[in-house]
Amino acid sequence: KPLIDLVKFTGAELDMVHVHQKGDPIIEYDPGLDIYFNDLNYRYRSLEMDDSVAETLTEYADDIDADMLVMIHRKRNWLERLFKKSHTKEELYEIETPLLVLQSE
Repeated sequence: KPLIDLVKFTGAELDMVHVHQKGDPIIEYDPGLDIYFNDLNYRYRSLEMDDSVAETLTEYADDIDADMLVMIHRKRNWLERLFKKSHTKEELYEIETPLLVLQSE
């Protein structure tokens, strides 16, 4: 909801991006997104990660001349946190484009 309100208020274009590692399955566009974003000017892309998530996002933001990146943080349950460490959080400091992180519901 905060992202939708922000995009509507600013009249921004929204590029939704999923960064995946080489060889990982690509998350295809979900037509269900149209339900949430039907009033917005948006597109979806899946990007293969270069050296890091930060580098991939920075390069993409430069390519499309983005003013801001917004990341949706998905909270992991205790079991996921026990067995999987996220390296993305440390990489976020390398991104040069302004970054807004929203907590998913």
